[in-house]
Amino acid sequence: YMATPDTLLDAHVRTLSGVCTAHPCALSQLLTLVCHHDTGMAVLPQLPIRLWHPTEADLGVFQAWLMLDHVHDPKSQLVRTLLDRMNWGYLDDQSQLALHPTVHRHVALLLVDATVHHSTNVTWSSRLVAFDFAQWSWQLVLKLHFYSPRTYQPYLTLIRLGSDLTRHAMILRRYAKSLPKSHVVLGKAEHAMDRHSCISYVEPGTSTTSTSTTLVHPEEEEDGVVPLAEMQPIVLYVVCQVTDHLYSTCIDKFAPLLSLLLDHNRPVAVLQVLENVLPTLSQTPLNQTDVHTFVKNYLDNNADWRSIVRVLAKNRYFLPDLAKSTLVDQCLANDDSNDISLLQILPVIVSTLEQSVCVHPALLPALLGQLPSPSWMQSAVSTLIGFKSAVLQQPRTAFVNELVQVIRRQYLHTNLHSNVLLVWLVVVMGVPNWSDAPVYRQLVDSVIECALVHRPDTAMVDLEAPFRLYLDHMCAVFPTSSLSFVPTCVPPSTSSYVASVVFRGHHPPNVELYLGFLSLLVEVRKEKELFKALGHIVLKSKLKVKSLDTLRAKGRLATELYVFGIDTSQPTLYGHLDLQFHSWHTLKLFKVASFVLQHRESSHPVDLLLWQLFFALYFASVGSDCFGFLMLELHPHTRKALQTKCRQLSNAYSAQIGNRSKADELARTYAAMETWLEHPDVSTWLHQIDHLPRHYNTAQLKQVLGLSHALLHTADTIDMTSTTIWEDIAPFLWLPLCDFAYTTPATAAPLSSSSDPPPLTPPPPPSLRPSPLPFHAPKYVRFSPVVSIDTMQSVELRTEPFHDRATVYADAVATLATLETEFLDHLNGLYQPKHRVVHTSRPCDGTSHEPCKRPAALHLEYTEWTVDADRVERIDQFHIQSAKLDLWTDIPTLQSVGMMVERSTSLGLTPLDVQVCYQILVIDQIVALLTQSPDQFQSVGVQWFHKLLHLDTKATRGFPPLQEVLWRSIKRLGATFVNADETTGLLRFMLQDCARVCLLADCFFPNQTPTRFVEYFASIMYQTEHLESADRLELLSRFDITLWLDHDPILFDRDTLVSIVLAELVLGNAKLDILRMHAKMIHVLASRYLDDHVDKIVCALLGVYD
Repeated sequence: YMATPDTLLDAHVRTLSGVCTAHPCALSQLLTLVCHHDTGMAVLPQLPIRLWHPTEADLGVFQAWLMLDHVHDPKSQLVRTLLDRMNWGYLDDQSQLALHPTVHRHVALLLVDATVHHSTNVTWSSRLVAFDFAQWSWQLVLKLHFYSPRTYQPYLTLIRLGSDLTRHAMILRRYAKSLPKSHVVLGKAEHAMDRHSCISYVEPGTSTTSTSTTLVHPEEEEDGVVPLAEMQPIVLYVVCQVTDHLYSTCIDKFAPLLSLLLDHNRPVAVLQVLENVLPTLSQTPLNQTDVHTFVKNYLDNNADWRSIVRVLAKNRYFLPDLAKSTLVDQCLANDDSNDISLLQILPVIVSTLEQSVCVHPALLPALLGQLPSPSWMQSAVSTLIGFKSAVLQQPRTAFVNELVQVIRRQYLHTNLHSNVLLVWLVVVMGVPNWSDAPVYRQLVDSVIECALVHRPDTAMVDLEAPFRLYLDHMCAVFPTSSLSFVPTCVPPSTSSYVASVVFRGHHPPNVELYLGFLSLLVEVRKEKELFKALGHIVLKSKLKVKSLDTLRAKGRLATELYVFGIDTSQPTLYGHLDLQFHSWHTLKLFKVASFVLQHRESSHPVDLLLWQLFFALYFASVGSDCFGFLMLELHPHTRKALQTKCRQLSNAYSAQIGNRSKADELARTYAAMETWLEHPDVSTWLHQIDHLPRHYNTAQLKQVLGLSHALLHTADTIDMTSTTIWEDIAPFLWLPLCDFAYTTPATAAPLSSSSDPPPLTPPPPPSLRPSPLPFHAPKYVRFSPVVSIDTMQSVELRTEPFHDRATVYADAVATLATLETEFLDHLNGLYQPKHRVVHTSRPCDGTSHEPCKRPAALHLEYTEWTVDADRVERIDQFHIQSAKLDLWTDIPTLQSVGMMVERSTSLGLTPLDVQVCYQILVIDQIVALLTQSPDQFQSVGVQWFHKLLHLDTKATRGFPPLQEVLWRSIKRLGATFVNADETTGLLRFMLQDCARVCLLADCFFPNQTPTRFVEYFASIMYQTEHLESADRLELLSRFDITLWLDHDPILFDRDTLVSIVLAELVLGNAKLDILRMHAKMIHVLASRYLDDHVDKIVCALLGVYD
């Protein structure tokens, strides 16, 4: 042991290594001897250090030696060597950390203390030393583990930076004094902390003095405080990993610590922090209502609203958006003036806070290198660097792939809960103009890929809602943009397409397939009404598609679209910038076609779904008439290019049969697609779908037709159930044929400098937060009352909102009808005739020498029509009065302050409308619960049937939405719960109100009560003479005399029925259809009981009556 480096032999090392391998604790004894005998430092690095578990005393020795002023001191070099050679990874056999998590935390704090010590005690002699202590400590700290990579829970309880009195907390507090003390606090006080959620909120009853003091006080100057921008990156990193700072009650929990780490060029550390922290924060994310509640209470409790702007600007919240930064600079530069009003800055504040509900708005752009340059000089330098990299083809460091791997691991390790994906999607979409940057598009594409590959049934439903809402927001706020995430490309002709494949001269656009597929789905649904209107125009014209070119050339296309219900004044409602169609390529049919044509990779699984989407539009129909194939003739070369592409794909998959699963099915599918495109007129064979040859692949063709109907169909009735596009189309997609495993990349190892394998089941250490926490996906567009089986009995339906809303509607309709009558009366007398007589004379031209001697005398009589000014004024008044009664324009618009502070609903409904909508949702949920178990809820179902039936009055029936929900629910309950006991009540309801005949006729079964069959028949015959023939026939058709005769009725009932029917036949007052039905009843009855009734029948035919 006492050997020097010159006298150290291999035998010495083998002997001590054998002892330390059998007893690793002997390394601690050897380290104690080194403190007294410096010569022992030569043998210690040669021993099996990876097996060592250092004790508390050993860590104290490490700290003392690392704090030595000279980094080239032998003891300092020895401890650095020992720390580098320790096993900071996981054990292969035990699936746990090789060293206890306490050692990891102690070493991290030891490195923080030593790094700050060496950076502050810089001397001229130390500057001449080539060793970089800070870089060494940074590489080592990245090897340490603080969170479980499987559960994302901390191994040890997180340090409370503000209140813990432990030695570790004091070390960090000493170096973290410059952490911002002015937070945008969403809690009652700065020290308030919620362990289970990342943020708590200001309550209206919060003390004004304490809150405002906490929020707006300037940072106090303290001696020895290092400015935040000059803090060592290792201090920032350890604070994020071992303390609760990121879980504090500040909305700027991710700033500026992680942003400063990026400034120090430490993106790997930021990725590690995000991977550990974000899954827990995503379980209880903020929503927009929380932000607006905070802003409202903040403005109530703080008179100077500029303080919140100052704090946000200080923590760099406005960096990603230059427009916001400009307005903020003006706001902060004019504190004493009123140039910037609250109405101008409030939307900026709210949008900024909404954008950063999960992460700081500058974090993701900075991590991906997308932050705007702060000055012209930096912009010029960055431009020069980018040009140099492009010319020299130098690889640029991009962390988008690493971030993608982090998202995949988080999704897989959280049991495929879509909430993590949802949070990442919302974070990316919060970046302004994210779709213009390829890195953001790649990130969104990876998020959608995770959902589609692993959980297409549930995860895609959750991701679609924010995606669709963002597209709607683009159409509403940015009407001059492309309104699409997929670029519009001109479909190549056949020759150009083949040449591009042969010579590789055509490059497809850089569009991510998963992102493109979801984008096209949302855009197709948005365009469906416009596409169907174009189909109506094509089908009604003899010129077919040529009529569209003719109308476009004459400028009449918008007029024709308006006839079919298209609001030509708002083309963004349909995903278009205008409806002039300067190019037909803007139609989604051609966008999907160009997308599948220019994508050369045939093995991608989404490629098949894109082809299915194209054929859903190709077979689009209006009613029973197909028109999608006709629209393709607007560019006839596209069909040939599509056929060539299908043939190539079919041949490619045929060559892979035997080497790849499902290759034979894919080859047959693409061959069938080529067959579908072969015949230009699909109407000649599509109606014979059940008798088509085998190569048409009829089963998949039916799925395509189902997908087309689900995408483009508009229901005739109002559907109160809120379903997403994916829920509608998922049963028809060819997902089983998509071989996602063929192209899904393997998940990379966690980001770390260590190559040790991750654990399978880490040890369950104490944690600050309970594990596991339930995941609750945030809701974006739905709100519904919760009705369960236990609470269903106590639900009371309020009828007042229905009657009040129907009364308002009826009054408006009656007033409009009166105004219409008066308008027509005034319109008839708008032009007043006046007889005019004019006498005049007109000379002829004469000759060049003599004028006209006999001018012609003219006598003119004509009628002159003049506009009555009084009637014009009165008609203008009619327009004004009718505009006030327009129920759509009567809905209050969302003003900026109301939207930001009071947070009205996006529909802007009145309180009465909100009550009505809520009651409708209650009715739908109760009916759905009752019809699920009809045997269990028989009596309750009958009670609700009567409740809704009494609610159906003439007043409520006059308002179409109420009539729709009531009649739909009544029919469903009647078909499920109404039995023979309710027959008499049903007949009474129908006779009381003839409008209920079409509502309750389907539930009326008089054959179920044969003893009262004749009584019901007589009641209808004598009490429904005032009904329309169709309603009366519908009621009488419910009487099946054949079934009634099977019960062998008595002679008196049969004779009574014969008398009623014969009297109706002899009088002949009924319609022909009713008389035919009566004649059939006499025929059936006489065929069985002719002997009993022959006398009465013959007398009626001969006209002999007693």
